[in-house]
Amino acid sequence: MQEETIGKEYGVNKGIHNQYVGASATHKNWYINGGIGYNYFGGWKDSAVGRELLWHKKDQIVGNGMLGYRTGKLNVYYRFDGLDEIITNPSNIVGSQPALDQEYITDRLMHQIQGSYVFSPEISLNAVASYTNFTRQVYSTLYYPDGDVRVATAPGTHSLSTFDGFTVRSTLQYKLSPAVSFQPGVDINIESGDGERIKSGIHQINDYAFFITSEVTPVKRWNIRPGLRFVKNSVYEAPPVIPSLNMKYGLSDKLDLRLAYARGFRSPSIRELYFDFHDGSHDIMGNTELQAEYSNSLTGSLSYITVQNESLLLTTTLSGFYNDISNMIDYIQSAKDIRVTTYGNIAKYKTRGISLQGKLVQNRLNASLGFSYVGRYNLFDPANPDEGAFKWSPECNVVAGYDFPKMGMNVNVFYKLTGKLPYYQTGEVNGKQEVLLMQTGGYHWADLTMNKQLGKMFTLNAGIHNLFNVTRVRSAAVLDNVSTGNTYSSIAYGRSGFIGIIFKWTKH
Repeated sequence: MQEETIGKEYGVNKGIHNQYVGASATHKNWYINGGIGYNYFGGWKDSAVGRELLWHKKDQIVGNGMLGYRTGKLNVYYRFDGLDEIITNPSNIVGSQPALDQEYITDRLMHQIQGSYVFSPEISLNAVASYTNFTRQVYSTLYYPDGDVRVATAPGTHSLSTFDGFTVRSTLQYKLSPAVSFQPGVDINIESGDGERIKSGIHQINDYAFFITSEVTPVKRWNIRPGLRFVKNSVYEAPPVIPSLNMKYGLSDKLDLRLAYARGFRSPSIRELYFDFHDGSHDIMGNTELQAEYSNSLTGSLSYITVQNESLLLTTTLSGFYNDISNMIDYIQSAKDIRVTTYGNIAKYKTRGISLQGKLVQNRLNASLGFSYVGRYNLFDPANPDEGAFKWSPECNVVAGYDFPKMGMNVNVFYKLTGKLPYYQTGEVNGKQEVLLMQTGGYHWADLTMNKQLGKMFTLNAGIHNLFNVTRVRSAAVLDNVSTGNTYSSIAYGRSGFIGIIFKWTKH
């Protein structure tokens, strides 16, 4: 159970209230577990007036369960996950006219069967099949000045959309020798959707793939993992073959070199193409003109164990990466209303950067420090090459934890600096509607958390989220000859405090 403020707001119908209960048991070869939880978000009013909320109220019930059976060679289980969610969007009364209130009702249920079997020390098989059903209903009512509430009857005020997803993935592991192994497999994904907010009725996308990977260890310190993937998509044309290559070489007992290359392909999803999604904070419109993404990615890293003994472990990792994506699918925001977005293809998107990560473990202290410097190249329209220059931004993160064993307590601190980030927005330039490259300002984020053991069965946790009280950051156009005025992007609902308690009972 956990309670949290939303900024300065807290009460029976305000703030965040989360509860969860779970249980597990085993009997011989059988095992079972499950749980159910309730999450309440009371919304955040902040500067909103009247009945409106800046962030809208959300009621959520989640549940999960698993039943499995295992032997020495076989492990198979069934799992389900469920979600029932209601987001409430109240509006203001204007004059004598009623307010149009809407509820966005989401139900999601996922069934999964997964199993593995070991035929011999050289051959084993893994397989998983899952089915997900997702429904989204919009229910509208009219709230009158005298408090009377009636069901709205105007066209378009109610809707029901349904999505179904089916996935099958199976992999065979075959160890040819101590130095060579193969992993062939299949991957099938079928997605469909229909309803009032699905453009043009029922739609379906099928994706079939066969892949084979290998692991080769020619010498003790050298590991090579090549892979090939063959894809057939029912709507979009995939490359004839999608290769990948991962290599690791131990330069010494304390120094490792890793290199990786991967070709990529991603087709738009049913939701990105056809679904018009609306809730109290977002209006996301599908785009039937989307094209598939194609990418090339290259990464490399050097990891060095600086110090390693009984009382101290210090490691350092230097990494670099380069990504080149054609027709990347991204959000495009409306300049008139920042809550309204659609999807679009960025003709050419590139990222490149370096990062330095250090980790320290010393007795009761566990800490890590990371710094990265990332350049992003955005070219929405090849006819405007000037907008495609690399824009660089820094990022820094610190995670530190300290244990007090005699007190049964630990304290953790998290800090992150996020630099300027690019995004796209529609706007008017010289009397014409254009897609503009924008960027948000940088900001600092920090959390403080404490955990205290109370006896053998209770754990108390408390802390503060968003120590710097970040709520929004300013946005501006990247090009100097474009003026978009003062616009802001919402980041969070301000500084909040939380406290919770966990009860755990175990019987052997």
